[in-house]
Amino acid sequence: AAWRLECADKSLPCDLRLGDDVAQVSEGCWRVLSVGRSAQNPQFWERLLPDEVVRNTVSREQFEILGKTKASEGAEVEFTEFVLKNLSGRGTVLNNAVVHHEAVLRSGDSIAVGLVNSEYGCRPALHFRFVETPMTFAAAPLAALLGATVPSMLALVIPELQSLPQPEQGA
Repeated sequence: AAWRLECADKSLPCDLRLGDDVAQVSEGCWRVLSVGRSAQNPQFWERLLPDEVVRNTVSREQFEILGKTKASEGAEVEFTEFVLKNLSGRGTVLNNAVVHHEAVLRSGDSIAVGLVNSEYGCRPALHFRFVETPMTFAAAPLAALLGATVPSMLALVIPELQSLPQPEQGA
């Protein structure tokens, strides 16, 4: 299975995946997903938080998700545990509680960042949900069926890919 963050309160597609960044530590191997204004491209944050004042309440380095991996013979990575590591001076909200250091992360957990002031007080500007995605998406057969390329199909669900060069037809 693949693990990712999805935007929980915007209708815009937003998908951050626990990737190939690997940190070797004495307890084992950890995959790392960094989140913050300097970790993703500026357009990502501009799309999710159009107001610059609100966007700037998200730290440049807000948090990391660390996924501990199990030694595996196969190509698929198997995770044994996840940790949310706060990197922000303000903290990161996990399931409505502010985390200032580290906390265990589970499937379905809500992670909130940024700050919006309103007549009712302050609230987080943006919510993500940590979810597991089964590895059943077959992009190539679907793309072939629709007469499209895999990158163009993925660009429909992951807007950041729209800026990538597309292969020429017939190539």
